[in-house]
Amino acid sequence: MRHKICLLMLLAVISGCNQSPPKTETQAEVSEDSISTFDALNAELAATKDALAKAEADKTALAATVQTRDATIADLNAQRDQTNSDIASYIVQIDDLNAKIERADQDIKDKKQEIADLTASLAIAPTEAEKTKLTEQLAMAGKDLTAMTGKRDDLQKQLDQALIDKAQAIAARDTANARLLELAKKVCQ
Repeated sequence: MRHKICLLMLLAVISGCNQSPPKTETQAEVSEDSISTFDALNAELAATKDALAKAEADKTALAATVQTRDATIADLNAQRDQTNSDIASYIVQIDDLNAKIERADQDIKDKKQEIADLTASLAIAPTEAEKTKLTEQLAMAGKDLTAMTGKRDDLQKQLDQALIDKAQAIAARDTANARLLELAKKVCQ
């Protein structure tokens, strides 16, 4: 474009150097055409500069959008990774609690059998001393059973809470995955 402007200016200078009277009208016409062409080129240059400025602004806006999207994706990936870790921890905790509950149930079953045996022995005990001893053992076994049942109930509460926490962690992970999928769809459009 600069080359065209220089040629036009050179043409105007050359035309101006020619002083022959019959060409005076032609020089005025060439000068007028040169001014019109120069004005048109200036207008085109201004439009090109405006388009370039708009493209630069669009590029800056797009870069900001991409940076925000990338930060969001990184945050969602971190959240998903953390919830996956939490879920794995809850699974281990749940398995441990289930094993403890199973042992507690077996201990309770054994204690109930012990109480049944003591009760049967008490019914056939021949002496008062044996009955007193069996009654004391029966009372102790009853206290043990109560404590065991309380411990088992506590384990069950812990298990219930771990299951709730695991479900919430799974929901949080699923939400993060859905948001990641949504962002991926936007990127692909």
